[in-house]
This record gives sequence, structure tokens and C-alpha cells, in this order.
Amino acid sequence: MKYYVIFGDFQRVLHCGNPYQACIKTLQQYLDNNPESIHTTFRVSQRGFNEHEDDLIIDLDTITKILYIIANPDKEINSLEEEDGTSL
Repeated sequence: MKYYVIFGDFQRVLHCGNPYQACIKTLQQYLDNNPESIHTTFRVSQRGFNEHEDDLIIDLDTITKILYIIANPDKEINSLEEEDGTSL
């Protein structure tokens, strides 16, 4: 599917299987540009870069958790807690 992703001032049009994959690819491309700062939310649309009522807002924390799960496939999802007891 075609997704329009906005991450701060960074905009990408991507063909991905779902909006989360689109956010991950956008984040990878964003980080390849050696940014001085990082944003906290992605806005994902299938209709274009203009704002729409049905746009998805996905926070960076959610994408970070997905990447953690991908990088640690053998770790149980229920055990995704830091040593201090906070959830990832």
C-alpha cells in the first residue's frame, strides 16, 4: 500500500505492507541524514500529505518497541520490562 508519512519536517511516500513499516522506513531514512534532533510522532496517511481526519498518529515510542521486538525475537513479550520495572 502507498503511505504518506510526515515525521516533523521530513516527508516520505512509501509502498509498505502497513503504516508501522512505513514509519520504520521513514525513521531509517531520517536517521541516515544525521539529524540534530528527533521528532516524537509520525503522521501517516493514504491520501496525501495534507492533514485528514483519518490520518494515523503513531508515536516514536511505539516504533521503538516494535524495533526492539524485531531485534529480540526470542524475548517473551511479557518480559519487556527494564530492570527498574518500567515497561519498554
